[in-house]
Amino acid sequence: GGFFGVGVGEGQVKWSLPDAHTDFIIAVAAEEYGLILVLVVIALYATVVVRSLMRLVRERDPFIRLAGTGLACMLGVQAMINMGVAVRLLPAKGMTLPFVSYG
Repeated sequence: GGFFGVGVGEGQVKWSLPDAHTDFIIAVAAEEYGLILVLVVIALYATVVVRSLMRLVRERDPFIRLAGTGLACMLGVQAMINMGVAVRLLPAKGMTLPFVSYG
């Protein structure tokens, strides 16, 4: 897709990927919208996780701290696994991209 992508609806990779609307949504978005969008998506996930962890540092209740840390880390790890599958660093797991994928 290059820096700015090939254009909305102009990508060809979605026709050859299985479950392009769920497991490989970041690959389709990278082709159609480009590297800029992928970097924005990664920055948004990093911001959500870091801000959640920084807020949980100030929490007094240990249960809330542990549960919130687990949820924040789970969100970040799921996003990293989905993006790793899209660039073929990891085997396909059927894991969707949180807040972006269908399903």
